[in-house]
Amino acid sequence: MRRVPAGVVWAGVALAVAVAAYMVAGVVGQRPYRYASEPLHDRETAADFTLQSASGPVSLSDFDGDVVLLFFGYTHCPDVCPTEMMRLAQIHRRLPGQDRERVHVLMVTVDPERDTPALMASYAQAFDPSFIGLSGTPAQIADVAGAFYVSYERAGQTRPDRYFVNHTSAAYVLNTERQLALIYGYDQLAAEQAHVARDLSHLLRGRDEPAGRTRAGRPEGGVPAAPAPAGGRSVPADGLPWRGAGS
Repeated sequence: MRRVPAGVVWAGVALAVAVAAYMVAGVVGQRPYRYASEPLHDRETAADFTLQSASGPVSLSDFDGDVVLLFFGYTHCPDVCPTEMMRLAQIHRRLPGQDRERVHVLMVTVDPERDTPALMASYAQAFDPSFIGLSGTPAQIADVAGAFYVSYERAGQTRPDRYFVNHTSAAYVLNTERQLALIYGYDQLAAEQAHVARDLSHLLRGRDEPAGRTRAGRPEGGVPAAPAPAGGRSVPADGLPWRGAGS
């Protein structure tokens, strides 16, 4: 039997050790996933709610185990709401088919006096047949909006049925455990659609490890407080866009 020189043996061992170390370093040193938006820390499970769709009651807990994209708006909105819903539809279409079925877009009205469940359904489904429009009593809407620190108020009223609604224009993402995980600003949904779609798929895989620092100034539960209504557009310290009259 031919003997292998000791130097060759040790060289082989060294190479094997180096390859193993490289592989371990690749796993251990893997960078955390980076979301398009700052992930929320100290999360709590969102309180369940039930509102009315055109086909009957819909509860937030109906989507437990899936990802929910929640948007607050109204059907008479002249610009921001249709633009944001169009962007949400574009992002939804970017998802792989199997993911698309498990990412649910819910639009909750901030104008329950005019937005009936049937009107909300036709409005939401005009952007994507899978989108769900929800309405309720003024008290129910106030409770749901308050749970997410969403502000809204009437503005520019000229008749009882003619007015705008100032409202927070952000999209709220709940992960598979019904925790508020991400908040996307109005402009972000236009500029980073591919990244947002990857975020949603990532959350579906259950690999939801918040990376990055926690922003200061969040109220208990990790949900940023909405700014007080104001005319025109401003961006408060927490980065949430605000639209004034006409939003």
